[in-house]
Amino acid sequence: GYVMETLKLQRASLDFGVRVERTSADYTGFKVLSDAKGHYVSTTPVSGSNSYTDALPSLNLRYEIDPRTNFRLAYGRGLSRPNFADLPPFLVENDRRGTLSAGNPNLKPTHANSYDLLLERYLTTVGYVSLGAFYKELRDPIYRAQTGVAAGPFAGFTQSQPINGQKASISGVEASWQQHLSFLPGALKDLGVLANYSYTRSRAKVPGRKDDPALLRTTPK
Repeated sequence: GYVMETLKLQRASLDFGVRVERTSADYTGFKVLSDAKGHYVSTTPVSGSNSYTDALPSLNLRYEIDPRTNFRLAYGRGLSRPNFADLPPFLVENDRRGTLSAGNPNLKPTHANSYDLLLERYLTTVGYVSLGAFYKELRDPIYRAQTGVAAGPFAGFTQSQPINGQKASISGVEASWQQHLSFLPGALKDLGVLANYSYTRSRAKVPGRKDDPALLRTTPK
């Protein structure tokens, strides 16, 4: 469910509200064992469950500097749920390689507090230019960790399992230009341009590491 409101004050307009979501899930995974030669031995079902409630507020402020220029400020809290395939409490054992692949039904969703600033200018022809900056603060980011098993029946094995980290952040700038080039002569006046550029920087607190590496699947440009 959600509630929202819009306020308009001369040159400024403000949209704000909150969305509440409830997530509840039950999982059944399987423990699959193989022998030292890699041959199948047995499959045993394993169950798990998880549930949580999230309140996700948001705020968007637009200020009209002039009829064709706007300044925007936005805040929003969001979440990204774990991949469904990572949640069932499965366990796949490979004696030949000495490895375990495990699910994690206790994975928490990743929450993000997002802050955005944007300056945009609409052109007299069809188009606009914009320049913005953003910062996202992440809690409980998800990583796939590989750890050595020290005790128990799988001592000496290497286990791969998705886990929650502590925190991470992403910041950057972005620019965009879109315009109909109607000022060009002849048939060229039907051309247009659409271009954008972004630069991002990310840092993460990863369990078991002393440095602050970049987040997976992020690049500077």
